[in-house]
Amino acid sequence: MYTQLGVRLATAHAQAPGVAVAVAMTGEGRVGFQARTPAGAGVGEVVWLDRTQQHVYSKFIPGVVAGTCYTLWLERPGQVRQRIVDPYARALVRDIAGIPLGVVVDTTKLPRPARPLRTPWNQTVVYELHVQGFTRQLPSVPAQQRGTFEGLASPAACAYLHKLGVSAVELMPVTEMIDEVGLRQRGLTNYWGYNPIGCFAPAARYTASVEPGGQVHAFAHMVQQLHAHGIEVIIDLVLNHTGEHDLPLGSGSIGALVPGFFHPRGTTAAGATGCGNTVNFDNPVALRWAMDCMRYWVETFGVDGFRLDLATTLGRVRGAFDREAPLFRCIYQDPALAGIKLIAEPWDVGHNGYQAGNFPPPWREWNDRFRDDVRRFWRGDGSAGTFATRMSGSSDRFAERGPLAAINYVAAHDGMTVADLGSYDRKHNLANGEDGRDGPGCDFSTGHGAEGPSDNPRVCALRRQHRRNLLASVLLAQGVPMLQAGDELGRTQQGNNNAYCHDSPLSWIDWGAADAELQQFVQALISLRKRTSLIRRERFLCGRAGEYRDVAWLSPGGDELTPTSWHGTTAFVMVLFVGTHAPGLAMYFNPTGQTVEFVDRLGLFAGEVEWLATGHVHHSQAGVRVGERSMAVCWPAGEVG
Repeated sequence: MYTQLGVRLATAHAQAPGVAVAVAMTGEGRVGFQARTPAGAGVGEVVWLDRTQQHVYSKFIPGVVAGTCYTLWLERPGQVRQRIVDPYARALVRDIAGIPLGVVVDTTKLPRPARPLRTPWNQTVVYELHVQGFTRQLPSVPAQQRGTFEGLASPAACAYLHKLGVSAVELMPVTEMIDEVGLRQRGLTNYWGYNPIGCFAPAARYTASVEPGGQVHAFAHMVQQLHAHGIEVIIDLVLNHTGEHDLPLGSGSIGALVPGFFHPRGTTAAGATGCGNTVNFDNPVALRWAMDCMRYWVETFGVDGFRLDLATTLGRVRGAFDREAPLFRCIYQDPALAGIKLIAEPWDVGHNGYQAGNFPPPWREWNDRFRDDVRRFWRGDGSAGTFATRMSGSSDRFAERGPLAAINYVAAHDGMTVADLGSYDRKHNLANGEDGRDGPGCDFSTGHGAEGPSDNPRVCALRRQHRRNLLASVLLAQGVPMLQAGDELGRTQQGNNNAYCHDSPLSWIDWGAADAELQQFVQALISLRKRTSLIRRERFLCGRAGEYRDVAWLSPGGDELTPTSWHGTTAFVMVLFVGTHAPGLAMYFNPTGQTVEFVDRLGLFAGEVEWLATGHVHHSQAGVRVGERSMAVCWPAGEVG
């Protein structure tokens, strides 16, 4: 018999409502359930559970209703009784001592989850956002809803996302989290949320509700509203480690219940996350916990997919990464997870942790090579050949799975914003309290001759072009594009490339300072992407194959580029063809410091054309002139292949 773990409302018979409690525990000892007040006082005696299966202790407890707070207790021979935070809790609240209490939730009262929208990958535009940062200062959102699930579900938020044209939001961690002890000592918080203590529980900090468990209903409503606007919900799920070592003394969670749930300290795999408490997926209880968690979010809320943080850790078998790891196999065969979106952050900090390009189907992966190579190209010290590889789908990384295996981005939560990439030569992280040692050492950024804010007209013009160059590269490349929320508005973090500990205006979107022209430019790019299949291919470009031609790479003089032409940061043209020979889309790249004249030998401008450009562009029937450090894309007027 399969017993569902956790605390669930149940009825033994019509007159006796209560909860079915089931907890996984290994080793000697016993585990109990006790109802508590929100302040943390006990309500009645501890009810000790019975061992009903191997490693599973369970019992029906009458009289417990929805909204009841509770804690678990663990007793082992020769040890002091320990309070346990239920790792399967559907909601958590803090008592006066700061210890999380589980909350009994009636999930039958939630909106019936819609089936995942299943937007095809070739029509997907991902938008990474932080619930708090996106809505904290968003106009037209009621004050009490700002920074919450309710705020993201509001008409103002949904209307903005729909108008921008993105197809999916990738929510930074929305499960219950805890601030690290070191951050609390510095008066800071873990704003990003990558330190989970309740992977089944939507975070209470993101709801306007004051009712215990209200965050669950708020999250369900948010998913419903986003789906109504055609927007998928992907959640950033942290399964690689837990934050229970930051719980108050005398309390624990799944690591206390299941010795071996984490890799033993001192082993190579134990340091793979750099956070401690690295989950050991060789342990069957850990494997079940991860699968139960993913199924819960899909079946209860209808989420459309997951971005898995430090996903290499999930594929470690006896410490080493294995693309046929048990967790990957379990996900692949599970009917509840069939067809959902799976996005890997394809690295961790352990031995051989960088596994970009090595995840099995149906995984997609963050393409950090795209990020770095595109940044370098537009900074002026990259390779035209490498940049062309990124724009055509990164076949050197994803040869087995095609260009849609790559999630292309130039900025995400971890690093500088797009605006800062063109405004700072170096990071400015002193506000983090770590003497500037934290964060990436190199962002491939440039201040264009100044560091930070500048009123120099030339510097400002180059910075505007730089932002557009980066964003256009993401949205016009083969693969799946991902934008960071606020980059389309010119959001800055004042050069901070690791703002994980700032729940403040530094991290929030300043809607009052939005760059309206940049926003409109990004909307136009997304619209163009939706209208043409030429930049949404499922197979790699191949150049020539008999009479078939899908791409041409041309020099400014109109000649085919030779192998030696790709070295250095040089200007070139990428032409995509409709059918076998008709030019359908041309992209002009000029990363140099001079205006470049491109000769038209393909008859691209024989008729009327439409343009999007990041800087100065002038065209005639003879060709096109593209200004310094800028790019342009053109296509026949009224036609997009």
